[in-house]
Amino acid sequence: MHYPDLGTECQIARGPRVRAVGWLAAGLDFGCGEIDGKVVEVLTHLREEGWVHIAMPGIHECELCHQAREARNILVPSRDVLYVAPAMVIHYIAEHAYLPPSEFCAAVLGCPAPTTDAYYEELRRFIDVYSVGHPVTAADFDRSTRAHREWREQIAANRRADAERKRFTW
Repeated sequence: MHYPDLGTECQIARGPRVRAVGWLAAGLDFGCGEIDGKVVEVLTHLREEGWVHIAMPGIHECELCHQAREARNILVPSRDVLYVAPAMVIHYIAEHAYLPPSEFCAAVLGCPAPTTDAYYEELRRFIDVYSVGHPVTAADFDRSTRAHREWREQIAANRRADAERKRFTW
């Protein structure tokens, strides 16, 4: 599904404080170039640990090469706007030399780490734009982010326990 870079709507959010990034489609031009590896590193972290208010049904296949599939989205809050990218943006950068807009890259580098209080506070400012077919109230947001934080903490605890077990020898 294509949305123009820096457009004000995408699959999961819309409004004047939304900026779509990386919703590429076959046959449509997009910017290419080299990108700071730190941007990709942070995007990968946001894809793995970031919060998204809604799960969209179905998996998206890369229309450019048909070699990658993804179903997640990435939210990048900034001071004035919420950038929304499909998780496929990481594939587009790595495999198709996609160069996202510089303001998006700056927002990625300035984004608080997922699961921190600062991260959730930044996302909370955009509750009004998450209402594409699924209105989100402050109570919904708080409940969802609390569950997300607990889920991520449980995953981290499981990883620590796994690491401890692997160090055990008879």
